[in-house]
Amino acid sequence: MKKLNLIVTFLLALSILLGACNGKKADKEKAADEVQEEAKEDVKAEPKVKVKEEAEDPDLSGWDGDWYNITSFYGNEELAEPLANVAAEKEMTTEDFIAEEKEETVPFQRMTIDASAGTIVFYKEIDGKPSDAYPYEYHSTEMIEHGGVSHPLHIFESKENADIPYILLMGIHGEDKFAHFHVRTGQTPEELIERDDWYPTFVGPEVPMTMIAEELEHHLEAHGDHDHDHDHDHDHDHDHDHDHDHDHDHDD
Repeated sequence: MKKLNLIVTFLLALSILLGACNGKKADKEKAADEVQEEAKEDVKAEPKVKVKEEAEDPDLSGWDGDWYNITSFYGNEELAEPLANVAAEKEMTTEDFIAEEKEETVPFQRMTIDASAGTIVFYKEIDGKPSDAYPYEYHSTEMIEHGGVSHPLHIFESKENADIPYILLMGIHGEDKFAHFHVRTGQTPEELIERDDWYPTFVGPEVPMTMIAEELEHHLEAHGDHDHDHDHDHDHDHDHDHDHDHDHDHDD
C-alpha cells in the first residue's frame, strides 16, 4: 500500500513539474514571438534610403589622377551612330547636340587632380593649355538622394583667385563596369547644391567607347533632356570585355 502511495505521489509531483515546465516553455515562446514582432516593426520603420558612408572631412585623394569630361569623347568615330540617334530624337543635328552638351556641362573638358599637392589643374580643351595648379581645401559635405541612395557631395574651395572658386565632387562609383563621378562648379556652395538636376560626368582616359555609347542611350531612354539621374551601380545587362586603348578623336 505504501508503495502504491509513493507511486501516486511521484506521478502527481511529476505531473505538476511537467505542467510548470510547459508553462515556462509557453511563456518563453510567447516572449520570443513578441521579440520577433517587435523586430519586424523595427525593420518596417527603417528608412528606405540607404546611406553610402564615406570618411568625414575628405581630401582630394579619392579623386587623384587624370579625368575627362564625358563630352570630351563625343568626337570619337565609334560614337557617331549613338550620337546621331540621340540628336535625331531631340530633333537636332549631331553637331548642335554636341555643342549644347558642351555648353551645359562644366567649363572644362579635362582636369588633373594631384592629391599630394592638394591642387587641381583644368583644361578647357583636351589638348589645350592647362590652367595654373590651383590649391583646393575641403569645405563641406552635403547629402542628396540620388538613384535611391543617399550620397555625400563633397565641396572644395579654392583659397586663391581661381576661375572656379568652388568645385563639388561626388565619390567615384560604378567601378564594376563604368567607373565615373559627377562634378559641379560654381561661385558659392549654395549654388552647387541648388542645381540638383545637374550631373556632369567624368571618367578615366581608358573608358571603352561602348560604355560611352551605352551611357548616351541610357541618358536618352531613361532621363530625357539633361536629367542625369543615373543608377550609381550602372546595372547594364551586358558584359564588356573590351580593349580599353581608345584614343581621343576630337574635332578641333
